[in-house]
Amino acid sequence: MERTYWLAVAPQEEIEAAVTGGYCQIGEGRWETLAKLDEGDWIVFYAPRLSRKGRRPVQAFLAIGEIADVAPWSLHGRHGPDATRPPFRRRLRTMNATPAAVRPLLDALGFVRDADNWGKFFRQGLRHISRQDFVTIAEALGVRVLKIGPIDYAPVTELEDLIDLPENDWQDQPKPSA
Repeated sequence: MERTYWLAVAPQEEIEAAVTGGYCQIGEGRWETLAKLDEGDWIVFYAPRLSRKGRRPVQAFLAIGEIADVAPWSLHGRHGPDATRPPFRRRLRTMNATPAAVRPLLDALGFVRDADNWGKFFRQGLRHISRQDFVTIAEALGVRVLKIGPIDYAPVTELEDLIDLPENDWQDQPKPSA
């Protein structure tokens, strides 16, 4: 299975609540937005500011996780695109991460095409990002990333997390390039 890598943008308070609750809610919880995510996809979270109404800047990547369900679900018990009452959410398995300021990473991120106007990319709630940009952000968050196949990377905190690989196969895996 090839994973897709995403970047979600939300205020710090909302990211912290989602991480604590084990869910992902993007774009005010619209079903259409969350339906783009597949089970097993990886997502990093960026906070431009502390709160939705506040102006206090954060400008940091705060969290990283894996989508852990097959479809969006509603807080109101309804499912599918015909359910009319958001918010919708996705289950999320998060990893321990240390916040990482965005500015030191700007030159290393492929999606930043204009260093003077770098914030434009972060104006949408959910963006697809390249595998390499994901790896760069994950490592800045203090999460080790191992290559587990010819085209797939997975963050791990311990080698035991690679339980889906045959025993000792992790030793033969090439290391991610710097």
